[in-house]
Amino acid sequence: MNNSTTNQNANSSRRELRKFPRFCQSMLVKIKNGSQFSGRTLDVSENGAKISVPRPVTPGERWNMELFLRDTDPFPIRLVGECRWSETSTNETVAGFDLSFSHSRSLAVLNDYIALRN
Repeated sequence: MNNSTTNQNANSSRRELRKFPRFCQSMLVKIKNGSQFSGRTLDVSENGAKISVPRPVTPGERWNMELFLRDTDPFPIRLVGECRWSETSTNETVAGFDLSFSHSRSLAVLNDYIALRN
């Protein structure tokens, strides 16, 4: 089995484990975890997000995040995410975050936003 087939099988397995449908949209995320930096969502769901960031992420890390539904939004959604998996390349890391550690009101705002777009 070649490497691309292995990656496809891993991605298929990951998809099968998902409880919630994904909404593909790039949104600004500001991370405050000792240092501050920004990333972008690749997709979000009711309790999770795939995020691209400029530094490596270790599974198990918890981050405080501010998610901007629009780049010009003055009031971000404050979330807490725990990294479940990550893939690092030379320029970026793409990581999956479990957002269920976030306040229920923050998740409700995110879920309302997703529902309006589906």
